[in-house]
Amino acid sequence: MNTMMTRPQAGTVEDLERDDDAGGYERDETDALHRLIKLLVADGDRRAAAAGRRARRTRAEMKAGPRCARECSACGGAGGHVEQTTDGGTVRQTWRTCGACRGTGVA
Repeated sequence: MNTMMTRPQAGTVEDLERDDDAGGYERDETDALHRLIKLLVADGDRRAAAAGRRARRTRAEMKAGPRCARECSACGGAGGHVEQTTDGGTVRQTWRTCGACRGTGVA
């Protein structure tokens, strides 16, 4: 008995994924993301507590360098500066580490 091969009726995997994501993220995807974030926050809190500190939460707290240290007066706490040079119409920007604080931004 002969069987006739039929063409696939569905699209490619990419088509299916695009159609699936068209309506936004699904509840199980956002729940998984929230669980991951909670785990990362708990891990950060645990590590900070082990070091005798509190985990940094705000952007100001996350700024590079120790929170209580004095900023380097040479670089203003940035750890260096961008040096711009021009050669034949080509502009190059190069990061130069501060020599006074060795790039830490702390005096």
